[in-house]
Amino acid sequence: MIPHKPRVALPLALLLAGLGPMSCGSHLLCRMPSGEPAPFQLTHHALSLHLEPSTHLLQLEDSLRYEGTFTRFELNAGLELTSLEVGGRQVPLKRLVVKASEERGPATRTTYLLACRLPQTGLAIIKAKGTLWQDPEQVRFGHETVGNELMATVGAEGAWLAPEAAILPDAGEGALVPHRVHANLPGDWSLITDGRLVKDETREGRHLMSWDEALPGGALSIAAGPYDIRKEWVDGVELSTWFFRRDPALGPVMGISGPVDDAEVRNTLHRMGAYYLKMYRDWLGPYPYSKFAVVESFFPSGYGMPGWTLLGSQVIRMPYIPYTSLGHELLHNYWGNGVYVKAELGNWCEGLTVYGSDYRYKALESPEAAKEYRKGVLKDYRAYVDGSKDLSLREFQNRHDGATRAIGYGKSMYVFHMLAQRMGAEALDAVQRDMYRTWSGREASWDDWMQACERKGQLDLARFSSQWLDRQGAPALRLEDLDWIGGRLQGRLLQSQGGAPYELDVPLRIECHDGTVLTERLQMDRDTLFIDLLCPEPRRVVVDPDLDLFRLLDGREMEPVVGLVLAEERPLFLAPKAWLDDAGRREALMAFASALKDVKDPEWQAVEDFRASTLKSRSVVVVNAPGLVDGLEASDLRMGPDKWQIAGVEGLRAERSLVLAVKSAANDRKGALLFYVPGPEALPALARKVPHYGKYSYLAFDTAGVNQAKGNLAPRGNPLERRFGGW
Repeated sequence: MIPHKPRVALPLALLLAGLGPMSCGSHLLCRMPSGEPAPFQLTHHALSLHLEPSTHLLQLEDSLRYEGTFTRFELNAGLELTSLEVGGRQVPLKRLVVKASEERGPATRTTYLLACRLPQTGLAIIKAKGTLWQDPEQVRFGHETVGNELMATVGAEGAWLAPEAAILPDAGEGALVPHRVHANLPGDWSLITDGRLVKDETREGRHLMSWDEALPGGALSIAAGPYDIRKEWVDGVELSTWFFRRDPALGPVMGISGPVDDAEVRNTLHRMGAYYLKMYRDWLGPYPYSKFAVVESFFPSGYGMPGWTLLGSQVIRMPYIPYTSLGHELLHNYWGNGVYVKAELGNWCEGLTVYGSDYRYKALESPEAAKEYRKGVLKDYRAYVDGSKDLSLREFQNRHDGATRAIGYGKSMYVFHMLAQRMGAEALDAVQRDMYRTWSGREASWDDWMQACERKGQLDLARFSSQWLDRQGAPALRLEDLDWIGGRLQGRLLQSQGGAPYELDVPLRIECHDGTVLTERLQMDRDTLFIDLLCPEPRRVVVDPDLDLFRLLDGREMEPVVGLVLAEERPLFLAPKAWLDDAGRREALMAFASALKDVKDPEWQAVEDFRASTLKSRSVVVVNAPGLVDGLEASDLRMGPDKWQIAGVEGLRAERSLVLAVKSAANDRKGALLFYVPGPEALPALARKVPHYGKYSYLAFDTAGVNQAKGNLAPRGNPLERRFGGW
């Protein structure tokens, strides 16, 4: 999501002391300031936009009401400043000091400095225009990677103006303020932004809309295009879906699994949107905005803004979106867009939102489903995060690849799960309600959350915070010399991650031959903990049986998964020499590699020339090898000339594609992703879809690219488990 946060106020020295008194002609008399300028405070934005998609033109007029000394503002570098009026008088543009454009994240801005002292309370009117367009094909926005995001574009397909682009002039106010947006659009277009729609009319073939947000807000996100809008009311909240109009003559809309019925998609989004609105109202408190809109975008996206979410055309039609991501984005209106994030101290809202949506839905389904979700988080962390990619939760800002997702979403979610284990789920729920009630409209930090949990649970979380928020990495556990001697279970539990030991509350389950099941909590704050427990004869002993601890999985606990190979930044690609020597098939292979991993100049090698030693340090992607390549762990794959079979799933090679993950025999952090396809025509769909299935070991697709089967192979074992007596 794009977090809803205020921009940081930048301290400003005028740097113009060498300039003497100047005249602004008949417009505005400028005199050099004496003493310190009064602190600047913006009190309201009123932005007017005029869009001409055919020419990519955007014209804007922003009326800023302020107090203090108005000395600077920033504007998107693609726009030409045409007028500046302050206090009812024109400021000659030649009197402005223009700083060279500089990169601010993915958007480029121009900074304008005013050399004169202007009225300390008043109205500034900024006018600008320019042509803005970016190619939607450049965007990378997937499960594994995010990059080349659109920032400011106006075209026939639609318009998107991101907050980082500074279409709303940035005066460095450092505060959240109310705002209004007026839009002048083509007659068949509509525009959405934060706030409540207060004007919606058509005049002289143009669509005129106004949005008003009385709640304090920061930078704006704006989307526009030829939308068909469906609305309903749910307990005083306007729930809407915004889908692009389509010509029925073009045929059915294609989703990730084939043709989709847009009417049914929208029915489901409305039904589940109403469900989530009620669920979170009952759990956390009143929904903070007047609307929740689900808006289709013409480029790959998955953003959450105050009161609305923007989803790409393919994503919005994925069958699981109404049951997972929709609730996730709605919950962001509580966390991130309701209670804001003090970003410089770490982004906590992604993990809390996962805890309250994606993970919560699994917990409501069953304890087994919740455990499986936790295991998926731990598998992602092991697959994507190593020393060079690790960072602490206080360092996490936004996700841009698999590693930042595994940390900022997964590890962060686990922190809240471990808090619930420590203080009780109901107590943590009460903390969330308290935080929402007392911090709405303000920035909160990890420390604010920890202090609230300490108060509610009567806990000292100083060490908990230090090890989970400030420290990189995760604990790794090892069980040694466990035996049952003289009625006592004895052995050692070790932390093997290196560095200072973690303070852990380690669950232990003992299943006995007489049917007794014992549970213990081992308090561990050193490298080695000696286990000495009185118990009946054990049948099975498991450390952390339900995966309640965030920890680094042992390789034997983790089955091979697609994400293990996709975590490799530059995997080696392999194909039969005959494919690489054929110009048409080689072109298809190159396009496949670039789409699957978004790498320039992917490295291909003939599978006949491959050496097993490569798998010690590098993962590989293999297309249509005769069977398994050398250097992999054993697999029960059965590959014949016409048919394949794995884990009870089979298919004819001419009719079904198989994607199979297998670990390296020499390094369980590396492996191979094997594609067995009917022909090169199957590769484009697989490159788009396979990254969405990162947690699975095998996948099967038909010739249309529709997923037919998916599943996981069994891991090799659990080193934190011991069986006794031949069981």
